[in-house]
Amino acid sequence: MTETDQNCSFIDKNINRDIWVLPGDCLLKHEADIVASTGTYLKNGNIFASICGKLEVETINENAKIDDRMDVDSEKENSLITKRIVRVVRPGSKKVPFLEPGLVVTARVLRTTNAYIKCSIHCVEDYILKQPYSGLIRADDIREYDRDKILVSKCFRPGDIILARVLAYGENHQFLLTTAAPELGLVIATNDWNEPMIPVSLNEVLCPRTYTKEPRKVAKIDLI
Repeated sequence: MTETDQNCSFIDKNINRDIWVLPGDCLLKHEADIVASTGTYLKNGNIFASICGKLEVETINENAKIDDRMDVDSEKENSLITKRIVRVVRPGSKKVPFLEPGLVVTARVLRTTNAYIKCSIHCVEDYILKQPYSGLIRADDIREYDRDKILVSKCFRPGDIILARVLAYGENHQFLLTTAAPELGLVIATNDWNEPMIPVSLNEVLCPRTYTKEPRKVAKIDLI
């Protein structure tokens, strides 16, 4: 066992005690079932503290998972998985909400394919994250009707800011999201020339300068 491994084993030994850490302290070895949250960072396969504060380890259970190969068309039997959320919290600071199923998040669309949308999650409810999480929306989870007729390119495009709901925590620190509700979907969009687009219906946005329209799955904000 290396010196780093020895330093990172103290969580399991002191799990029932209050543990206070300093920046650079090695907390534990990173594993597939461990999520490095606020006040921590990953380096060389280990989780380190990035701030002074109290170490918190929260255990959650999830009933769904995303396939390791990100093959969203494959059918994989859901199973109960347990995750440990590791964070360091300063005294008196607000606890960062974990992305539990049902919470609404604000995300930016990064890439689209015919089968799914990859995005970065920047807000959980009204809390702004210091570091974004990675999210995935399957084509079937974009809207609640005509799922077999969905064209991803006519719903969202890279750069769009959207509201989505967390479905489950998946592998490789990615969260499975959905916009299949009237109050979820696009909230901010720009065209190819980086000009702002405004919603004119739940299915279209308009450039006020050129009067060109583009299809989108627009959120009905007044339902939130």
